[in-house]
This record gives sequence, structure tokens and C-alpha cells, in this order.
Amino acid sequence: MYWTEWGGKPKIDRAAMDGSERTTLVPNVGRANGLTIDYAKRRLYWTDLDTNLIESSNMLGLNREVIADDLPHPFGLTQYQDYIYWTDWSRRSIERANKTSGQNRTIIQGHLDYVMDILVFHSSRQAGWNECASSNGHCSHLCLAVPVGGFVCGCPAHYSLNADNRTCSGKLQYPPKAARTRRESSILRMLPPKKVYL
Repeated sequence: MYWTEWGGKPKIDRAAMDGSERTTLVPNVGRANGLTIDYAKRRLYWTDLDTNLIESSNMLGLNREVIADDLPHPFGLTQYQDYIYWTDWSRRSIERANKTSGQNRTIIQGHLDYVMDILVFHSSRQAGWNECASSNGHCSHLCLAVPVGGFVCGCPAHYSLNADNRTCSGKLQYPPKAARTRRESSILRMLPPKKVYL
């Protein structure tokens, strides 16, 4: 898995799905966001809110290149075939450009408010197979693909992995009545189910 970190010293990190083998790939970034992978070309792409760029590197964080510049406020990012697609909060748009040259920029859709992310779902985006694809690796909850050993089973928060290393157990708890979140001008209220297993 890959992620960006904004606090302290912003960076792009990578780890196995179980959290092991954590390493910093790109140490010198601003507020990197919109992280996406081109699996066919083995390239990592990201938007940077401080530099207003879209950049790319190989999967080891090397061979870093600026793909697109002069972007008012790039945020979400995805890749499909020969193009990168991103959201821009200032232009209120979804845009695209060639993934290697940044040329042929086009606004796909305008008049959008604060689109947080953009994704392409297609089987060609990530071909391949791992042991978690078959019956969830026989894990009761989470099957996590790892580089060595194929997979490990994991559990959600407040559960623990049993001695069989495949099933989880937890205790019944009652959460607060509701959780509230704020997004720009609206507040969302999410009500949990009557009983939640934690």
C-alpha cells in the first residue's frame, strides 16, 4: 500500500498490506495528495497542493518527473491508459492530460464543487491474482496480501486474531448515538446500527 503524509516532514511511504516493510519512497514533497499507480508502466503519480504540480516517479521513488504544472489547485488523481485525470478545486473541474508529457490538457467536466477524489474501475488497471482472491484466503475478516508468504489474516479495530491465525473475535460494544462530520457548508449525520461488534 502507498500513502502520503502531510505532517512534520511530508512524504510518500509504502508498506506491505499488513503494515510491515514500511519505507519512505519520496521524502521531499509538499502536501502530496491524489496518489495513483500506473501498473502497466510501473509509475507512481501524485498531485502536490503546495507546488500545484502533478509529479511521477518509478515504484521506488526514483526518476522523479513533473508531468503537469501551472495547476491552480489539483487534488484527486487517477490514471487510465495513456492519460492522467485529476480534480481541480479552483477550476471546479475534472481534467485530463497525457500521462508522460502532460500535453493535450482537456477539461472533461466543469462546474463541480470540491471533488475529493476520482477513480477509474477497470480490470486492466490492476491485473493479476493473489491468494486473497480465492475465498478471502479463508480469513474470517481481512485477508492482506504480503510480498513474502502470500497473505496474512487480519482483524478490524477492537477484534483480535485467534490462535488459528484465520478467525477474529471481539466483544459486543455500543458506540455513541451518532457521529457527525462537516464538509464545507453541510453537516452529515451518520447513525450506527442498533448493535455493533467491535
